Amino acid sequence: MHFTPKKTLSLIVAGGNDYVVSVKKNQGKLYRQLETIVRYRQPRQTALTPFECHHGRQEQRLVSVYSAQGIDPQHWQGAKTILCVERRRITINLLRLYGFKSVTSALRELANQVEKIFRLLQ
Repeated sequence: MHFTPKKTLSLIVAGGNDYVVSVKKNQGKLYRQLETIVRYRQPRQTALTPFECHHGRQEQRLVSVYSAQGIDPQHWQGAKTILCVERRRITINLLRLYGFKSVTSALRELANQVEKIFRLLQ
């Protein structure tokens, strides 16, 4: 049996359950709706996680909670809350500040230039 998100969410809500859906940029219309909400509305609540170190990068997440008012109820039945999770990476931000497009390109250029690496960190 083939399920569409609309049918699947209807079944979840009809069963008295809650759901969480991850939205990516390739989900055009919904992504743009959510992007507008996040850009122009005040969040109900925000939380900042402590820095965590993964794969040599320090990451921090900002979680913002918004009302789902304005989301198409026919396609997103029962939607009440929107969570926006923004990931902040110190390494990537520092490298982008110095003009690198990616960690990979920075590693290629800086691989044997210890002095330049220390200058970036000062």
